[in-house]
Amino acid sequence: LLVGFIGASMTTTTAGAGWTVIFGGFFIGIGLAAFLMRLEPCSNWSRKALLAIGSRTSPIAGITETLANCIDAWNEYLQSPVRLFRSMALGLAFQSLAVFILYRIAASIGVQVSFVDWCWIFTAVSLLLLLPVTVGGIGLREGGYVTLLAGLGVTSEKALACSLALFGLQILSAAAGALFDLA
Repeated sequence: LLVGFIGASMTTTTAGAGWTVIFGGFFIGIGLAAFLMRLEPCSNWSRKALLAIGSRTSPIAGITETLANCIDAWNEYLQSPVRLFRSMALGLAFQSLAVFILYRIAASIGVQVSFVDWCWIFTAVSLLLLLPVTVGGIGLREGGYVTLLAGLGVTSEKALACSLALFGLQILSAAAGALFDLA
């Protein structure tokens, strides 16, 4: 969200200007939730509520259990602020590197979009991929890039090519990681 917020706030295009408010809202909401979860009564109540909801509704039991585990992990991270800062710094570096890779892929295809615009576009599509409606985000990713890049004057063919190239790179990286894990 920070990479997207910075990109959206620095863009000179009208297509990215509205995303500053969206990313800022998400950032403030998550920050508020993170603050509240550090308060023991809030985290205990939230965790119990999530597990109770999951026990009554089996289709979402996995989601509620994961969210409860996130509360536990957050409280564990709070015990070591240095570890929290390192983790956030690594996340920021990783996202920036991912945006740079996408920027280079797009440039090789002939898409001329600035790096700061790729920051907010990549973040918006990443948020879209959190919706659990397709396997691996297939279709959502492509539609997101085609729609957002259309606002910057990029043809749908080039936007789709960028999306598929990035997805292919992600598949190859995951396959390489799987091979290392098996070895």
